[in-house]
Amino acid sequence: MNPMARNGHQRNILRYAFGATVGLLLAITFGGLMGYLLPLLALPFLAGNKALGLAEGLMFMVVMALAVLFVNVVILFFVDYPAVLILVLFLLIFHIFYARHKLLPPPVKILLMACLLSIPNLATKSVALAQGISLGMVVMASASVLLTWLCYYVFPADGVPAPAKASLPPVRTTGYRKKEYREALTKTIVIFPAVLLFYFVELTSALLVLIYISILTFQKGFGKGFDEGKLLVLGNLIGGVLAIVFYELVALVPTLPFYFLLMLLVGIFIASRLFGPSPLAPIYGTAFTTFLLVIGITTSFGSTDAGTKVWVRVSQIMMAVIYVAVFFGFIYEWRKEYGKA
Repeated sequence: MNPMARNGHQRNILRYAFGATVGLLLAITFGGLMGYLLPLLALPFLAGNKALGLAEGLMFMVVMALAVLFVNVVILFFVDYPAVLILVLFLLIFHIFYARHKLLPPPVKILLMACLLSIPNLATKSVALAQGISLGMVVMASASVLLTWLCYYVFPADGVPAPAKASLPPVRTTGYRKKEYREALTKTIVIFPAVLLFYFVELTSALLVLIYISILTFQKGFGKGFDEGKLLVLGNLIGGVLAIVFYELVALVPTLPFYFLLMLLVGIFIASRLFGPSPLAPIYGTAFTTFLLVIGITTSFGSTDAGTKVWVRVSQIMMAVIYVAVFFGFIYEWRKEYGKA
């Protein structure tokens, strides 16, 4: 590797680790109930080597706010009509999976999915709480853009990317549309039983599972066969174990500087492998997502039983991962057996 490429590679690693660390610190300090989403929404922007432009960032904020507003209006309009709400949720979730547009990048889809999976459950308890959580999601989305700009300012990309030209989404062929349609419908059918379970049983205390499913649906390996499912489970297991070890170390030295340095080391360790040549590199991205979610949602509340919550959160996430991995594994094998995969 030549010196210029090596320097660029190192900047990518440092930018990724720095963004995750600062995002997590801001989340646990000022982020409130939805603060843990801040580093998770910023990571997709930090994983590449292309700075987020001003117009692109502002557009992301506007689209995010409008999308969350739309979801809230629809859900709150039908909240008193459960049967209709369930049908509307099914259609909206399907269209999020199926949609392909430059204004719907993965972070927007993740937040929309989180809204669709969590807001109906919260609205049955308190409309004000549901609206507060939605506002928190929009604030964290906007903060993720500001964090991305900061990270690219501190660790610039290799070169200035060419401005994207405005264009309509590419026209898809009939076969391609059928494949996308089938995949989107399959994903919707798989995650919808979890949505119904949480809605009717009102498992608000385990809402993290729905939030994580919304993130999981856009991770590599989601919706594939057993082999990819095993890697998905392995990545989340690594992230869970890493979160437990991290928390125990922080509990021994409960100071902010130690938290910052330890988090930065974890970020550099993960990023150096994520940006490495190994074919197993995506596992570390999955692991880091799990790690940030568990640590963010556990330490941000500062409760006395946080140590117990770490184990509980990890077990909840692993249940969600195993559920979708096994379900999709059976569907994938069944479709392959009948020549439809």
